[in-house]
Amino acid sequence: MNYVKVGTWAIAALLLSSLKACYWISEPNWIYSTYSNGTTTIGLAEDLEVGHRYSGYETVIGGEKIYGEFHIDHIHSDQTYTYFTGTFIDFCTGEISIRRPQPQSELPMVAQVTWIVNRQPVDFNYRSTLPNNDRSQNQDCTVPNGQKIQLNLPEAVPQPDSQGEFTRDNSRTFLLEGRDFYVWPQWRVLAHEAQLDCHGQPDDEVIQYSYQSGEIITKFGGEMLEGSNLIKLSDGTSWLKTQEKCYVRASNRHLAPVSLPTKFW
Repeated sequence: MNYVKVGTWAIAALLLSSLKACYWISEPNWIYSTYSNGTTTIGLAEDLEVGHRYSGYETVIGGEKIYGEFHIDHIHSDQTYTYFTGTFIDFCTGEISIRRPQPQSELPMVAQVTWIVNRQPVDFNYRSTLPNNDRSQNQDCTVPNGQKIQLNLPEAVPQPDSQGEFTRDNSRTFLLEGRDFYVWPQWRVLAHEAQLDCHGQPDDEVIQYSYQSGEIITKFGGEMLEGSNLIKLSDGTSWLKTQEKCYVRASNRHLAPVSLPTKFW
């Protein structure tokens, strides 16, 4: 995505901080989806209580990060895909559309994202660091009206490290990578495990619960409010705190992240 002429727009640099602040305030009611090709990343954040979708993206141009915001106005689905349409703002304004496969389609989980610049004013009617003033919007936009940018962005699920351990540093979760208060919401017990024991504390011998092969595990709460839920021990092993308030091994020998953890994605 290389259509924006890079310049100094300090207010745009505050976008992700604003989204993070919203998340911190109401974390237990928020969930994220992330798609990324390593250069451009989009994240959809949904407030479960009121259904608003506070969403953003970032890309790197000429070594500098560019931030944008979008709002989804309409969602519809068929047997193969779900389609999202809305409006966006960065240096320019315009329409955004996202097409991603349905989980049951067994297609690669890749979001096709299309931006079309139209310079029409946008007003998302919620807290935003990007300008809602018509005169401020598009004043640094150098892109012709009607220009289309289309990218295919794979789902950014967590990846294990070289030892097979899931950690925050390789979480690949938009807005929150490497931080101490979020890990992927849902995990599947791998098929080769007859059962996965859940311990009272990481690496102790007290077994409080056992999960069956194929069972879906949900992480425990929100770390900011309830304490850390992903712990890495000095021996390099990772342990995930689950909704049963006990710990399982967080490695690719035991768990796999579940695709599409949010209601709509």
